[in-house]
Amino acid sequence: MSPVYVWAIVTVFLLGAELLIGSFFMLMIAAGTTVGILLALIHLNVENQMIGAACVAALMTVGWYYYRRKYSKSLISSRNRDALIDIGQKVYVAKWDENHNTKVKYRGAEWEAQWIGHRDPITGYCEIKAITGSQLQLDYPSNQEKE
Repeated sequence: MSPVYVWAIVTVFLLGAELLIGSFFMLMIAAGTTVGILLALIHLNVENQMIGAACVAALMTVGWYYYRRKYSKSLISSRNRDALIDIGQKVYVAKWDENHNTKVKYRGAEWEAQWIGHRDPITGYCEIKAITGSQLQLDYPSNQEKE
C-alpha cells in the first residue's frame, strides 16, 4: 500500500476521533499527518515523512497549548455567567441566621444560601454571585450596592 494512502487513512481516523472526542489537539496531530501526506507525494522516504509529520504535529500541539494558555478567558466556573445562568439572578431573603446563612426559594426548590458580602446581610432581594455545590452565594444586588 502506498504511503500516501496510509497517511490519508491515519488522517481520516484522527479527524473522526476528534469529532467523537472533541479534543482540538487531535486536529493538530491530524495536521501533522497531512504533512506526512504531502511529504509522501513528493516521494521522500518513510523516515523523513514520519519526522516531518511528528515535528509539525508537535509544534502545532505545543503552539496551541501556549496559545490557549495565553489567551484563555476562563473564569472560576462557580462565578462564570456563561457557565451558570443563575449568576446575577435575584432571590428573596426573609431572614438570616447568626452565621449569615438562610434558606431561599429559587426555581421552585428550596436552596441553602450564604451571605458573602462585606457588610451585614440584608433582607429582601439579594443577587446570586456564585454557586458552591448546591449553596447559593448572595450579595447586594448590583444596582443598589451599599456603601
